Amino acid sequence: MRWWRRSTPDPSAVADGLRDRADHLALTRPETPEALAAARDAAAAAAELVRTVGDLAGRRRLARALWRETSALLLCGRGHETEGPARRCWETCTLLLTARGLGDAAQDDELTGEVVGYLGVLTAACHAYGRPEDVPRLLAAGEAAVARSAGPRTEQARARLDVFPLAPAADAYAAARIAGQWPLVALETTRAVVVGKRAAETLRRHAHEGPTEVVEFARALQLVSRLLCVSDRIEESASALDEAITAMSGWARRGPSLAAFLQGLRAERAGLDALLAHRARRGGA
Repeated sequence: MRWWRRSTPDPSAVADGLRDRADHLALTRPETPEALAAARDAAAAAAELVRTVGDLAGRRRLARALWRETSALLLCGRGHETEGPARRCWETCTLLLTARGLGDAAQDDELTGEVVGYLGVLTAACHAYGRPEDVPRLLAAGEAAVARSAGPRTEQARARLDVFPLAPAADAYAAARIAGQWPLVALETTRAVVVGKRAAETLRRHAHEGPTEVVEFARALQLVSRLLCVSDRIEESASALDEAITAMSGWARRGPSLAAFLQGLRAERAGLDALLAHRARRGGA
């Protein structure tokens, strides 16, 4: 007779498996109770791992899991519930940033990239649970982290931070143009285009890594396109959107959120076609 000893599951492997399931549902079934439950399970497993082990790897798992839980709550329209996981995520991120310098330069680079990568969701959560005044503090911490690090992930983090102000800037410059105040913002708009193009170039190098990265790249191009449109550089604006659409086309079938983003890019591009056609008719009149 052969006896088999039942092995105890490795807690790290369990946490990673739950993380992978949460990632899969976030992509294929976002905005569903199942996706939110999976994200919460992954966060609970990561928290237990930190409680029992408490090493750096476990804290990295926890920060990512709490980021995923915060994102899932936002997608499910439960932003008012994000304060707990969002704050815990940032507290964990603060510990990760403190741990930099204890390892090698490559690890410091990775930690900087990870923490800054969470800021998009965390700042959205601040608005959702009614603390928008916390956003500048988080972004300032991201800026400080980038200033103290170096490497490809830090460069990616720098690009992510540079994209943050582009959306409100594009809206503000468009409003100024409509109000007849274009000369006051023309130079600022040109500078914003330069910053956006530089950020997009950096993010392009990471676009193949996953859905988050390709969306970041396409979003940067979308914002550059809007700034170019405000600047009356319509052909360049269209070219930027074309590149964004091309980047997203291979990913859209992987999940409804990606498909919806691509649809939005195409609708925006159709608007530029209408504008170009109107210009052509006016020029030929």
